[in-house]
Amino acid sequence: MKLKSLIMFSAAALAFAACSNDEDVNGGIKGDATVTVNIQDAITRAIETPTTGNNGQEFDVKINKILLTLNAASGPQTIGVVDPKGSYEFQNVRGPQSITVSINDGVAENTMVMTSAFVQSGLAEPLYATSTEFTQNGNDYTVTLQPKHRLARLQFSGIQHVDEDGQCSYKSLTFDGLYLNGVRKSEANNDVLSANESGTAWDTAKAWELPYFDWAGENTGVVIVGEGAVNTPLPATGCYAYNFIPGTSLPVLTLAFSNAEQTNTVVGDNGYRYASVKTYKIELADSEQVADLGLEGVEADGTISSFVAGYIYNITDLQYDDKDLGPDPTGEAGTLTATVKVLPWTLVNGKVEWN
Repeated sequence: MKLKSLIMFSAAALAFAACSNDEDVNGGIKGDATVTVNIQDAITRAIETPTTGNNGQEFDVKINKILLTLNAASGPQTIGVVDPKGSYEFQNVRGPQSITVSINDGVAENTMVMTSAFVQSGLAEPLYATSTEFTQNGNDYTVTLQPKHRLARLQFSGIQHVDEDGQCSYKSLTFDGLYLNGVRKSEANNDVLSANESGTAWDTAKAWELPYFDWAGENTGVVIVGEGAVNTPLPATGCYAYNFIPGTSLPVLTLAFSNAEQTNTVVGDNGYRYASVKTYKIELADSEQVADLGLEGVEADGTISSFVAGYIYNITDLQYDDKDLGPDPTGEAGTLTATVKVLPWTLVNGKVEWN
């Protein structure tokens, strides 16, 4: 499916059937009407499992629940659907005026405030649409609702320390976790969560009210250089994933490290290092061209200039070297380049360049 058809699928193309009887009501329809809503099935996926595929491949929104609200001259009616399949009826309806659908607790545009549930909702994106445009054909009403995507999704996996030159300048280094710096808290404004103070950035991020952070291991970090070091990609299975509201700037993935002690310079047990994304760039297969993909927010050279709602950005094989680490979480030092796959709810493959 193309992205636009996915949006229409999410709305489920609501159909209204009106049966005639006695008195004229609303445009010649007689008597009380039965409004029938048809919902088709959705593909479901686990939140913790990375969404994978090829450039341009698309995935259905997972529908966990739907709330339908019909306003009519005969009074409002609602139907709450937990198992969103089949047909549902509003009965004894006179003079239908508007219909609203809320999918996965979706709310009206410009009113969405991010919650932990939304951040971690996986492919079960919250969607919302309303319409007053009913089309009448004899005794039938029809209306189509088209919710717009308002969230994007970032997925991170394959995080691993590498020594490109075969030598490591650190005697000890612990990967504490990662956080998404500069992510929006609501649709209404561009207020963002940020953690930029060198010594306390990780403590700040892991105290956020929204889960735009993850510990690397059991809240204690993972030793990657030193005694008992782990040399396999992290996380061991699945991915770190976050749904977010795209804004005017790109959220910056930041890796946080502690116990940083270098061979020639002793920083001490409280030494901190960070690796932060400088550039997100799509990775193309040999036969692919940027222009052929038709992706929004991507420059001709493959650089992602803006994250777009409805896209799943899947970043894998996230390798970093000593030179990519610096004391400043804003990325003023360090030059990490990592391999990325960017999967929208339409799919893209990519790589990132780090500060």
